[in-house]
Amino acid sequence: MGALPTPTNTPVPPTATNTPVPPTNTPVPPTNTPVPPTATNTPMPPTNTPVPPTNTPVPPTATNTPVPPTNTPLPATATNTPGPATATNTPVPGAGFPSTGVVDNFNRANGSVGSAWSGTTAGYSISSNQLRVGSSGEQHIYWNSASFGADQEAYVTLSTINSSAAEIGLVLKSQSSSGYNAGLIEVLYNPGPQRVQVWTFQSSQGWVQRGANLPVTFVNGDQFGARAKANGQVEVYKNGVLVGTRDVTAWPNYAQGGYIGLFMYDA
Repeated sequence: MGALPTPTNTPVPPTATNTPVPPTNTPVPPTNTPVPPTATNTPMPPTNTPVPPTNTPVPPTATNTPVPPTNTPLPATATNTPGPATATNTPVPGAGFPSTGVVDNFNRANGSVGSAWSGTTAGYSISSNQLRVGSSGEQHIYWNSASFGADQEAYVTLSTINSSAAEIGLVLKSQSSSGYNAGLIEVLYNPGPQRVQVWTFQSSQGWVQRGANLPVTFVNGDQFGARAKANGQVEVYKNGVLVGTRDVTAWPNYAQGGYIGLFMYDA
């Protein structure tokens, strides 16, 4: 039998130097792991967060800020301020009162008052060149010689005043020369309370006092006078000085003319 072959080039695992080995650059997680960008322009909350304004509005300090006026209006003191027709009794010049002449000076013989007077003439007489009232009660007489116009006056000088008399009166615009029933204006003085009153009479109204009393005092020798005007104003005078004015326009005959006279009661 033949011998087994023993070749010398028996194959062995190659030992090449370039035997593949696992690569040494085994992948590893990248070292540049993404991180949030740090760019300098990364949006950030604004640093100028709004805050309340420092210039909070305040009341204006301008020099022309309106202020209450220093010339605060006061009640008017004008002397021509319209007022009630029943004016106060502050004395003022009498505008030339009286402006008419005397109709009877009583300078004659003692006796009756004469035919120029009508009414209750028996209560009057002429004595020592004066007109004397000699009876109690209501005594009224009228100058019947003339009817005067819508502007008229009546006045007497009070030689002797009876302080207990009820009234001493002047008659204006009487619509009759013999009595008061047709209507008249009477301006009377009460010696006791020392006042003047303005009255009217008309049958549909009766006796009506016009306005308030006018305080005034007459003494012996004073002139007592009154003026009735066409506009319904009645002026009262003491010695030519205006005492007060009263309005009688509510009396139906205020714009008429008429007779003047005297109206006494227990005088």
